[in-house]
Order: sequence, then C-alpha cells, then structure tokens
Amino acid sequence: MRYIIDEKSTLTITEEAIVQINMYRQLPGKNESGGVLLGKIRKDLSEYIITDISNPTRFDRSGPCFFIRSRKSVQPIIDKLWNESKGEIIYLGEWHSHAEKNPGPSSIDNALLKKSFRENKVFGNILFMIIIGTTGEMYVGCYKKGDKKMYRLERMRVDDPEKEL
Repeated sequence: MRYIIDEKSTLTITEEAIVQINMYRQLPGKNESGGVLLGKIRKDLSEYIITDISNPTRFDRSGPCFFIRSRKSVQPIIDKLWNESKGEIIYLGEWHSHAEKNPGPSSIDNALLKKSFRENKVFGNILFMIIIGTTGEMYVGCYKKGDKKMYRLERMRVDDPEKEL
C-alpha cells in the first residue's frame, strides 16, 4: 500500500508488514498489542518504506485500552536489523491495535511520536504510526518533527497514474 506524505514524498507499507500487523487485530475481550515500524528511506527522501514490524513481547504492558511497549525488549531487534542491513533498516515509528472498527489516534498516541523525537535517534524528520482496527481497517498517520500533532495520510489510488510507481 502506498500513501501520500506530501508533494515530494510517499510511504510504502509492504504486504509482509501489513500481514504481520493484521495478526494482532484486537478482538473482543483482548488487550491492545503493538510494536515498532522498521524500514528504509530513499536517499533523496522521496520514499519511506515500512518493511518490518516488531511483535509484542512479554515485557510490554497492555490492557483493553492501552499499550506500553517495552523499550528494553525491542531495542535488540532494531539493532539486529540495522546491523544486518548495514544501516539501511531503521526505526520509522510505532504501531498498535485499537478495539474499534475505524481506529484513530488518541492524545497519548500523538504525544508518543513527539516523545520519540526527543528520546531516540531518529533519521530524518518524520515518524509514522499505524493503528489497526478490529476488522483490519488501518489508520496510517505521519508526524513531522515540530508539528503539534500527527495527520492522517491519504492512500494513493491505483487508478491515478500520476501517483503510481
């Protein structure tokens, strides 16, 4: 799936990453799940590509309406992919589930990406958030460093040749 970031940049989410995220849709009676988004950025910043996600771990905390990712458990995963790819695969943001059909970000979700810029080494000035709903509907958001909150990305239409690969 491809999304428009701005007039110069797009976001691509690989089918593999989408399948992985869908495995953690929040079904009735279950807690939220989540992890990090990993991928690469083209050198000219024209395309961000989410290739991998981290899976929830036993060190994460969650409930029906919250998810707190363990930094301790995910950092080795980020480091391993970064080393194996010779620095090409990097942290691109966060993902988690919501117990609603059409998910959207909470104020806590907005604050999380802002906090990520302060506390992590982030390449570039953009982070992404994917929130998966109960039926597989996804909110795909973008937070640009310095913005007040994230905004929803528009999915590229297949029938629009101006917006195709």
